[in-house]
Amino acid sequence: MGHDRRALLAGGAAALIAGGLGFRAWDRGIWSGGEGVAYAPWKDWQGHAGDGGNRPVRAAILAANPHDTQPWLFQVQESGITLFANRARNLGSFDPFRREMHLGLGAAIENLVLAARALGFSADINPLDGRLTLSPDNSPVDVARITLKSSPPVRGPLFDVIPYRHTNRGAYRPDQLVGAGTLQRLAALAGC
Repeated sequence: MGHDRRALLAGGAAALIAGGLGFRAWDRGIWSGGEGVAYAPWKDWQGHAGDGGNRPVRAAILAANPHDTQPWLFQVQESGITLFANRARNLGSFDPFRREMHLGLGAAIENLVLAARALGFSADINPLDGRLTLSPDNSPVDVARITLKSSPPVRGPLFDVIPYRHTNRGAYRPDQLVGAGTLQRLAALAGC
């Protein structure tokens, strides 16, 4: 009788876990096929002419970021955009020095600048004084001010791929060498 009871409890626990994981996957839209409210920013990421300074922000929020924490806040004004580090979205002990947060904020600025140029704005980035260091609270810290001015649109190749860029945690392929031509093109894109 004791063996049957343990088997029943183990089977029930396994069913409960499987059900919980299934619900979580459904709740997070894993089987949605890229449809639904969570995917809306990718469908209308270029915005509309009347959106003003919000248009580049639409591209900025699609930036690769640590574990989808989206550690940023944007304040849009007529003359520009202020980027804040939302330290409440930090990964804690997984990112104690906030390195991953810094990378995500940099990716957001890059997307914002690419979009601003393509949408007819020059973007002047002014990093704000201070450091994003460990601190006793999680209040937002201003990181950069991006001043926008009207200019002729300049649409580069990286603008068009903004909605397709993402974090890749896959293994590098050491068996696949990068050709000299590809390296030269990458260096040219980076301005090296």
